[in-house]
Formats: sequence, C-alpha cells, structure tokens
Amino acid sequence: MEKEKTSVSLNKTPVRQTNFNIFKISIILLVLILIILIIGVVVLVNENDNLQNEFNNFKTNSNLEISNLTNSINILNNENNSLKSNLFDLGNDFNQLKNSNNSLSQEYVMLKDEANQTIQKISNYEKELQDSMDWFGTNSILPVKQKNLLLQLKSNCRTKTNASCEINLGCIFLINSEFQNYKYLNDEITSNEVDKLQSIEEFVNNKGGDCEDYSLFFKAEFNSLINECRDNNLEIKLTAWEDFKTTNKLWLNNSKTWYFENAKAVDIENNFASIVCGNMFDLQSGKTNGHCILAFTKNKINSVLDLDFLNEAILVEPQSGKYLGVINTTSNIFLVTNNFFVNKSYINTSYIDTIIIDNDFFLFSKIENAWQSYGGFAKELQEKQILLKNLISSTN
Repeated sequence: MEKEKTSVSLNKTPVRQTNFNIFKISIILLVLILIILIIGVVVLVNENDNLQNEFNNFKTNSNLEISNLTNSINILNNENNSLKSNLFDLGNDFNQLKNSNNSLSQEYVMLKDEANQTIQKISNYEKELQDSMDWFGTNSILPVKQKNLLLQLKSNCRTKTNASCEINLGCIFLINSEFQNYKYLNDEITSNEVDKLQSIEEFVNNKGGDCEDYSLFFKAEFNSLINECRDNNLEIKLTAWEDFKTTNKLWLNNSKTWYFENAKAVDIENNFASIVCGNMFDLQSGKTNGHCILAFTKNKINSVLDLDFLNEAILVEPQSGKYLGVINTTSNIFLVTNNFFVNKSYINTSYIDTIIIDNDFFLFSKIENAWQSYGGFAKELQEKQILLKNLISSTN
C-alpha cells in the first residue's frame, strides 16, 4: 500500500548563499578591524611622534642638565680640591700658630717676670730719687746742731727791725772763711772721689769743700737767716759787693770789725736762692771751667716750668759774697735753652746747665734737648710703673 504523501514545503538555504553571507560579514569585520587598526596605527604613530618629541626634549634637557651638573661637579671638585689645599695650609698654619703660641706663652712668662723685675727696679729707683730730693731738702737749711754758727750769722750778718731784714752776703763769706776757717777743698781730699756733693754735716766735718759744696752750704746759711724773716712777712734786703776804686771801707759785719777795701755795696732785691752750675769763671783755677755759684730770683723756683725766673736772676759767688751780674746780660753767663748746644752757641760762652733748688735737681739733657728734673723723672717713673702693673693685670 502506498503511503499517502503529505504535502509539506521545506525551504532550505543554499549552502553557497550562506557561505557568501558569512564571507561578506567577515569582510566587513575585517574592514572594520583594519580601519580600527589603521586608526590605532595613526594614533600610535602620532603618540609615538609626541613621545619622540618629548623624548628628544627630555634628552636635550637631560643632556643640558647633565652638562650643567657636570660643570657644577667640576666646579665643586675644584672647590673641594681648593678647600683640601686650604685645609692643608690651615693645618700647617694652625701648627705654626700653635708652636708660636707655645713660644709666645713662654716669652710672656719671661716678659712678665722681667716686667715685675722692672717694676721693682722702678720702685727702687723712684725711692732713690725721692731720697735724693729729700736729701736736697734736708740740706737746704742748717741743722739744729749748727745753732752756734746760726747765732754767729744772725749777730754779724743780719740786721732785723720790725719792718725788715737786711742781710750782708759778704758777711756770710767772712763767717765761713775767718770765723769757721772753712777752706776750698776738692773732692779727692774730702771724700776720695772724683765728684761728690757733700752734705752740710760732711762740709762742716771736713772744714770745707769744692765750689758746689760751698754753694750748698752758703744757700743753707742764707735760708736759715731768711726763713724767720719770711715767716714774719718782713721786707728782705740783700747786699753783695763788687770791686770799686774808693778809699772808703766796706764793712762786712755789724760790729764793723771786718771790711773790704776798694769795694762797694750792691743792693739786691731778689731773695730766693738757687745753686747754678755750668761752664763759668772759677776763682780757684782762675779759668773758665765747671763751677757753681748762687742765683737770686724774685720768685721761688719749684719746677722746670719756673726756670724763666732765672732770666732776672742776680749771681753771687758763695766763696766771697761778690756780685757777678745778671744771668743772660751783664754777667755774660747764659742759661741753656733748647738748641743751645745744637746751634753751638755754647762755644766760647759761659753757661748754666745744672740747677739745684731746695728740694730738686735740674739738668739740661743734650739728648732730650730739654731741661730734666729729679722730680719730673720720679713722676714719670711712677706713671710707667702704674702702666706696667695695669698691663700685667689686663693680661692675666
């Protein structure tokens, strides 16, 4: 029996058509992929160009930075080498300074010891100077033990009233030469020395001395006579003498038992006595050589600043009481001033370069070209001593 055929229509896509569609889709996908790849490549190329540019810039900047750093490193290396060299030099300098410091420390200790020794020497020398000035003060008047001599001087050489004191300087010479029998004796005889200034006591014990001893003794006698007059504010009148052709007698003492012939009195208003020494006529040698006499000023000389008072000073020979004239004028004896020896004005000239007052000693220094004094030198030593002490204190 035959089966009944059922009428059913089935559509079947052809295989070829299907494959074509698949191929078409694949092509489209490939194109899309290719486009995407091209776009990606283009993007990558652009990105690569940008990166390359950035890389090139970075490389350039890096090279520049490296070059700068290299230069900086070179500079730093040079500086480092220089610093090392400086450090080495500083090390050497430090060692030298250290050695110098040790040496200076030793020298400082030595100098400090020397400075302390110098201070002690200054103290000793200052004391010697002070003792010298005290010595002049002590020997500016007659000591108490010479009261008999002072009584002789007062009774014979001084006339005192309620208003005045009159002192005959020639009479002092009379007392010394005739009443006391004092003689001119050089230092070799009195002290066995070439040059020594005797004290009042030594002069009396030796019964005389040389010109400076006579001057010191004469001044002490004069001061002892006049101090009482000054204390009572009496007018003081002095009388010296000088040669004069006359038949009258010039009485030397108040009792009029001693006199000079062929002489006249010279009144002196100045009444402050100082000893002046230098190159001048000497009674004993009869020549111009080293000699000391008395200078009488209107005002008392207390320091180097007062030496101008000697321009009006009257000179008297203590070994005779004779008037010798006025300094810088009639006496032809000149006071040394600055440049006196530099200009050689002392040649063939009598001059004064040493002065002794009641409490000091003045000497013209050719080196300093100025007058110096014991008192001024003692003050300068004291100032130097203080400076040295302060210097030592500040360095401790």
